Amino acid sequence: MIYHMLATCPEESKDVLVLELKAMGVLEIRILYKAVSFQGDEALFYRCHLSLRTASNLFWTLKFGPFAAKSDAYALAKRISWPKLFAPSKSFRVDAIITEKDRHEFSGNDLSKAVRTAIEEAFVKKGDKTPKVDIKDPKILVVIHQRAGFATISICTSGQSLHKRAYRTTRHPAPIKETVAATILMLAGLFFKPYLFCLIRCLVVIGLLLLSSCWFSLLLLPQPSLF
Repeated sequence: MIYHMLATCPEESKDVLVLELKAMGVLEIRILYKAVSFQGDEALFYRCHLSLRTASNLFWTLKFGPFAAKSDAYALAKRISWPKLFAPSKSFRVDAIITEKDRHEFSGNDLSKAVRTAIEEAFVKKGDKTPKVDIKDPKILVVIHQRAGFATISICTSGQSLHKRAYRTTRHPAPIKETVAATILMLAGLFFKPYLFCLIRCLVVIGLLLLSSCWFSLLLLPQPSLF
């Protein structure tokens, strides 16, 4: 099975994401606004979720078609077999992204409502209960993206942002995201390079020197007089 996928990222780091995808063997790559679309088999589908370092989120593209009115969003969503994708016990939310808002009479809420209606009708038609809509913390996130006369309906497969795969259990008030750190290293030409380990060792040594100097300064502080 071939998966049509979409990886989102900051607009400034799209080229870095493309380089990482090519290093993983991805061939069908198309650059979009704040995203990169590509294709791959099931093995690549799972490997991207585990290994991609510079992507923010991953989406599985379900349908793609021409778009001129909000009724097209409903028609496109009706072509998807939603009960096969998630159980009715899972909550969901539909987000809409419109890149040409001034050229249309509909809003993002209109598109999300059209897709949401199609999803609910699909479960009712099968005889299942209607899944609940959860705005804050949905189990399933569906996104309809409208741009240049076309619309794409995707489902988020990465869950939370990919930088939250990190090992850290506690966070600094102003941390740097792991995805941003990986992007910086790739831009510096240090990613996948043998001397990256040398850089890490130098940073560790610098950190140890700073820590040692702090302790040294504390030990040399004048002691309060006892008399």
